Amino acid sequence: AEVDLPLFNQGKGNVLRADASLEMGKARIAQLQLEIRNDVAVRYAAAQAALANVEEYRTRLLPMREQIVNLNQRQHDYMLIGTFELLTARRQEMDAYQLYLEAVRDYWIAHSELLRAAGGYLPEGMDDGDTGISIGAEMLVTDHTGEDSVIHSEPVMEHVEHPVSEQSSSSGVAP
Repeated sequence: AEVDLPLFNQGKGNVLRADASLEMGKARIAQLQLEIRNDVAVRYAAAQAALANVEEYRTRLLPMREQIVNLNQRQHDYMLIGTFELLTARRQEMDAYQLYLEAVRDYWIAHSELLRAAGGYLPEGMDDGDTGISIGAEMLVTDHTGEDSVIHSEPVMEHVEHPVSEQSSSSGVAP
């Protein structure tokens, strides 16, 4: 009968390998946590910048373009400027609305990337809840009874009404 006594080989090599593997795993977890924190911080800053851009369009640039069109319309009514100048002002107003919609799109893309980076939810303090920006707040849906009902999905962002949509041509169709 033979019995192995670990006089010289007490398994310290295996223990050291396991300890090293454990430390490498802990370092990898710390590295991933740092990368995630940095990614969330960058995405949060991008979402905040996009939100500031949307607010700039909504509060300053769009009302300014509408005021320019209104003033040009008055000047056109008094025959101080030509039709082409008025149309140019309206085109610039429409361009501003297009840029505003692109800014809203960019905000929601940044917001969804932030949510993805954060794992689907934002820690308390990072999500201010109601931003007031919605991409389609109401949907008109016909329910099973055949009646139309309005479903509110998110708060509607207050925006300046488009003056062209309020006017209609002689055929009754909006331009």
